[in-house]
Amino acid sequence: MKEKIKKIILGYLPGFIMGIIICGGISVIAATYFPSNDVTYDN
Repeated sequence: MKEKIKKIILGYLPGFIMGIIICGGISVIAATYFPSNDVTYDN
């Protein structure tokens, strides 16, 4: 039973980690290119 669970976890983990990295990257890009109007910049 444990071996089966380990295989399932190892099977899904790389995709799960890549999903987190991709979502994080998209969030950073979105925040960079589409800043919210609430932010004020002091020059």
